[in-house]
Amino acid sequence: MAEVYCILFAVKKILKISTQVLEDAKDNNFSKLNEAHIITSSVKGVSTKDGLEGLEIIRRAAGGHGYSNYSALPTLQLETSPTYTFEGTLFFIQVILPY
Repeated sequence: MAEVYCILFAVKKILKISTQVLEDAKDNNFSKLNEAHIITSSVKGVSTKDGLEGLEIIRRAAGGHGYSNYSALPTLQLETSPTYTFEGTLFFIQVILPY
């Protein structure tokens, strides 16, 4: 539950900063663009990881039904799991952020 609130607060920050970046871009000011990219990239990776972990918990909680195609969980998991690879493992973000 705490992860959901963290993502919610991050999304609110993203909406606020994206509005500011768009307003600044009209004046050819891109000073906050790097910050916006770092925040959105981090939230995408974390939310994808948390979503996949939550989906696995739901599948296991459903017992044998979690493996059944009637539950749609196997299909959902197969469609969602590549996105974790697309978003990366957050390794590079953790390495780059301190700099």
